[in-house]
Amino acid sequence: MLRRFFARLLPLSFAAACGGDPASPPEASYSIAIHGGSAQQGPAGSILEQPLQVTVTDVANQPVQGVIVRFRVVAGGGSLTDTIGVTGLGGIALTFARLGGAVGPHRYDALISRAPQTKVTFEVNATPGATLVRLEPASVKAGDTVDVVGTYFNIDASGNEVFFGTVPARILAVTGDSRLRVVVPACAGAGSVPVRVEVGSAVTNTVAVPYTSANPLITLAVGEGITVSSTELRQCLQLQGGGPRYLVVPQFASAADDPTATAFRIGYDGTVALQSVQPPTASVVPVALSPQRRMDATMRRIEREIAPLAAAQGGETDPGPLEALTLNSTRSFRVISSLPKDEAPLKFATSTARLKYIGNHILVYVDDAAPSAIADADLARIGQLFDTRLYDLDVARFGSESDLDRNGKVIVLMSQYVNALVTRAECATGFIAGYFYPNDLYLRNQNSNKGEIFYTLVPDPTGTFSCPHSISAIRRLVPGTFVHEFQHMISFNQHVLARGGSSEDVWLNEGLSLIAEETTGRVYEALYPPFAGRAFSDSAAMFTEDVMINAFNYVFASRSYSVTTFKDFGDLQERGAAWLFLRWLGDQKGDDIYGRLVQTRLTSIANVQDKARESFPALFGDFAIAVAADIPGFARSSLAPRYRFTTRPNGMDYRTLFDLLEFTPKLARNPVQFSQLQPYATASTTSMVQGTMAFFNLPTAALSQPGVGLIFTAGDGSAFPSILGAQVGIVRVQ
Repeated sequence: MLRRFFARLLPLSFAAACGGDPASPPEASYSIAIHGGSAQQGPAGSILEQPLQVTVTDVANQPVQGVIVRFRVVAGGGSLTDTIGVTGLGGIALTFARLGGAVGPHRYDALISRAPQTKVTFEVNATPGATLVRLEPASVKAGDTVDVVGTYFNIDASGNEVFFGTVPARILAVTGDSRLRVVVPACAGAGSVPVRVEVGSAVTNTVAVPYTSANPLITLAVGEGITVSSTELRQCLQLQGGGPRYLVVPQFASAADDPTATAFRIGYDGTVALQSVQPPTASVVPVALSPQRRMDATMRRIEREIAPLAAAQGGETDPGPLEALTLNSTRSFRVISSLPKDEAPLKFATSTARLKYIGNHILVYVDDAAPSAIADADLARIGQLFDTRLYDLDVARFGSESDLDRNGKVIVLMSQYVNALVTRAECATGFIAGYFYPNDLYLRNQNSNKGEIFYTLVPDPTGTFSCPHSISAIRRLVPGTFVHEFQHMISFNQHVLARGGSSEDVWLNEGLSLIAEETTGRVYEALYPPFAGRAFSDSAAMFTEDVMINAFNYVFASRSYSVTTFKDFGDLQERGAAWLFLRWLGDQKGDDIYGRLVQTRLTSIANVQDKARESFPALFGDFAIAVAADIPGFARSSLAPRYRFTTRPNGMDYRTLFDLLEFTPKLARNPVQFSQLQPYATASTTSMVQGTMAFFNLPTAALSQPGVGLIFTAGDGSAFPSILGAQVGIVRVQ
């Protein structure tokens, strides 16, 4: 990396000496080459299996991170999952290409954004794609077995999906590549319904078929489920009674600026309420914002406010001189010195810090006024952990940060000013372990340090500046904060600086930072498994335990906390909710979806739908069923894969994991174990906020009937406004 630094320095120095333009962007001297993805082929209309990848190198043939690469369609049609790539580890940028509908050659260019004359061209080929011809018979009703006839279907049943409207059909058999036998689903709509087939990533044309739901009584196998909109619920189905047991999960699959509780009724035969499976004591207890959460809220607010200004920078970098990096050299930083309440302006001080660690990716500076000297060995341990493990994990998972200061590294500044953001009197409510200040990436801000910096506290064993912190406490606290805040830094670069978009919505931004913590914890779980009867080993717990506790507390009071609509930039339960949804999404789509969610200009629900290639109501409905049904005492192997979390050690379900967390002192306020939850009587009217769910059982009286009709309405019996996304998930668990 030092070679890369001096290689960047040389072209600028040489240009100045020869009378050239010293303002020429360093990208003018870079080279771009195809790394992979050319000369492949796929069915017309499909996403090519391999991404289009390029490598960017400098004049010393070293890979360069943080370079913006533009991709574009040249011939053949089709589209790109993103027209922007930012080089990450190994100097690689990539995008995926969806082929056009025409058979034959397709071409795509990749060029360096600030040096567009530097480009390469990918050549690929489209083979014939799948088409839908007709259904036999041409008119269908719910529960019918019909044949879907077309061309170039997958000969493996699992490689096809048939949709009636937005509802998937169950595939029974495949005949060659031209015929699929399916069961027509219930609740697919009314009248003429569009039918399509998805073959891998390719989508066929649609064929409209007359559809009726003449027999609303549906039979679900154990582990099967269905999600139905509130408006269709009573008209399109009745559940089979006489023995089966069902969990019913009403939900609002939506987002809003602020959470607002909406009263609802959930019952059967129009009058009788269901039984809640959440404890009646799961009420919301107001909790004051901790110092760290106040800081997080302030930083997310600043991100949102400066995004349009920072996006206007384009590819601009810091025009200051590049200096050689030497140990024990000093540098001055502008550092937040106080954290006022009520969005008052921040106050700043100047920190003079000394460079104590130089790594491949990380520089560690320590404030000269730190209350006690930190041993070089301790600094080396901290620097090496960040440099050789944590940095690579986040960049590989989410993409590259920016490089506005052109030093090729992220700065970690350890300063007593971070300690002092909390007074001694406030120590009982917590402290601030670290943060990323977005204005450092907005070059025109007067307090910007014009580079990529993570600020963290220093050891202060005697509490000279604020709460006492030993060096061992710093080693335990700071790594999780770093991976969390580094995701925010990467996200701001990918959404705003590289693509000129808005900062990510807070629910998805915070959820992804918790994914950064939890997936890092999983790395440590694999290295150091926990002892019997414990949820995590100590090394994994510092990344994962608080994430799980937040999710635990969300599920206990889910009606009051939202996945998608945060208040005050996120209660802990709301953050746990967002993480739980993203954890399920990664289990279904693969953990590489997290990088796609970050490397885009799309935000919030639109971003999730685009990267998952599914509607948010369909995703949220199946997620809600998974939260309800992935429980102890139930044969999890009977659950459809969409209704399970799959990444915990030994296939452990989350409810059992939550029970293990009961041994954590932090959960003393919630003594009830999930495995002990029983149905509770509930009033016919209750409420919940947008972007969340509630959990109910059908009572025994309902199950004795041959058919059970359900209602889900507003508290006064009227229909919900469509913006709420009111729907009900139903899964048979017995």
